[in-house]
Amino acid sequence: MRHYLILMRPLWREMIGNMGQGMGLGASRRKKKISLKQSKVKSTALMAFIYGILAFYSVIYGMGITRILLETGNPDGFIQMVALGAPALVLLFGVLQAIPTLYHESNLEILLVLPIKPQVIIAGKLTQAFLPVLLFPFTIFYPALITHGIMTGRPWLFFVQSLPFMLLITLAPFAVVTILLMILMRYTKLARDKDRFQMVTSVVVILLAVGFSFFINMQSSSQMPGASLFAPDGSAPLLSGALPYLPSSWLANGMLVYADSWYSILNGLAALLFNLAVLALLFFLAKHLYLPGVLGMKAGGKEARKLTRDQTMRALSPRSAYRAILARETKLLLRTPAFFTQTVLAVVLLPVFMIGILVVTFIQLEKTPGMDLSFLALLRFWGASGQWKESLWLLVLISSGVAAFFSGTNTMSASAISRQGKLFAYSKLAPVPIHTQVMAWLTPGIACMTLLWLGLSLGVTLFLGASWLFGLLVFVTAWVNAYLVQMVSFYTDMAFPVLDWTNEIQPVKNTKAALVSSLGMFVYIGIVVGITFLLRWLSGGSNLLTAAGLILFILLVASLASWLVVRRAGRLFKSLDI
Repeated sequence: MRHYLILMRPLWREMIGNMGQGMGLGASRRKKKISLKQSKVKSTALMAFIYGILAFYSVIYGMGITRILLETGNPDGFIQMVALGAPALVLLFGVLQAIPTLYHESNLEILLVLPIKPQVIIAGKLTQAFLPVLLFPFTIFYPALITHGIMTGRPWLFFVQSLPFMLLITLAPFAVVTILLMILMRYTKLARDKDRFQMVTSVVVILLAVGFSFFINMQSSSQMPGASLFAPDGSAPLLSGALPYLPSSWLANGMLVYADSWYSILNGLAALLFNLAVLALLFFLAKHLYLPGVLGMKAGGKEARKLTRDQTMRALSPRSAYRAILARETKLLLRTPAFFTQTVLAVVLLPVFMIGILVVTFIQLEKTPGMDLSFLALLRFWGASGQWKESLWLLVLISSGVAAFFSGTNTMSASAISRQGKLFAYSKLAPVPIHTQVMAWLTPGIACMTLLWLGLSLGVTLFLGASWLFGLLVFVTAWVNAYLVQMVSFYTDMAFPVLDWTNEIQPVKNTKAALVSSLGMFVYIGIVVGITFLLRWLSGGSNLLTAAGLILFILLVASLASWLVVRRAGRLFKSLDI
């Protein structure tokens, strides 16, 4: 036991560091004045703030669901929901946490040289993987559970047993997931590629977040998420039917439901024995599967792909410097998990998410009782009949604002310099003109925005049945604004590059360029709105003059931004030390 506690000290620090790096809080060598202790304090404070917000929403949610269940006469349904919801989160996020901690970043070679038994190392690594998995469902459900107990007047034993309850309903599911993962990682090649695993898990997490947001928006204003699990009489057939398939949750549920009787102790002991049995099975299998699985994965490597004669000749054939740099940037964006999820995936999913929210909102408006006017029909009439020409300035303003918003979330250009890291020094030595390299770095971001607005302009035009002039005006206005935001964020990245990063999250999130890209777009939108109303006042309310003046203003600012970027690029290449 003493060796286990000693081992957990460095493993605990490593776990906190990994959580901080996942949020982009890795230490930078540029900030030598900031001590490691201060960095840890900042990371801990940020995580405490995030989990504090989650706990606050948990309390509010617990109050709402408990009030509904008290009205229907089934307050015990809340305990059933927690007994199933927490294991569901463990089963979902346990895979995402266990594989990186136990396999990809295990540092097992360092631990094996220590004078301790392998069983102690296995126990320490399993604990290190379990604690972050426990933290999320605990933050989501435990404050709500305590709130429920206070509102329903539960006995004091309910509050005493609430902590063991959360542990008992999460430990066994985590052990089962870990056993399955150990078998798969020992005898298959599943998830052994770290980059591929990070890419897939990042996509899954983003899709889950988007799906949860859609679920929230699909609920009516008078219905809380999760309330649909309960029938009007308060019964929950789905929860009651699923609990027996999770013995630990079923027994722990009985422990809290019967907290005022001796059945609580029996159910608690039975749940404890079941968890101990599953843990014993986990440690027995881990002794034979975990260490060989990790060491076998470390020793194994992927065989280099052999090129054919034609592929070799094509790879060695001379090509333009622009194409070579662009190909390298494209591969870097698509093959690096952090770069892909924070840039390419965000550009693709955000418009889809926003359009989905609008569609759901319109559907809810159409279903609103007592509303005789169809908003969609009115919108289509506005586009098909040419009425949009009467509000031309408003169309230009909306297109500019939406384009700036979408482009501000696209950090491809905002991280173009910082993504190079220490390898950026070689750009000064490359016999390639500065403007060629700048064009290659800007191409991915601008190309994505071009394709995005081609699709959006065409889709909006076809949906409204408007003329081709409508679509052309929307595309040109949106593209110029998107280009402007990309150039401003790229200029900021050249002025304040982060080249000494140690984690891929840092150059795409923890930079001044990312801050300007994400927050500066709101400042720009405010300026555009102010200029629009100023032009409208100066033109005496003229529709055409206001739209033309706004487009001219945007073109002038975009031209100025382009000139500043070219000028700054020359200074950057002359002043940056190698």
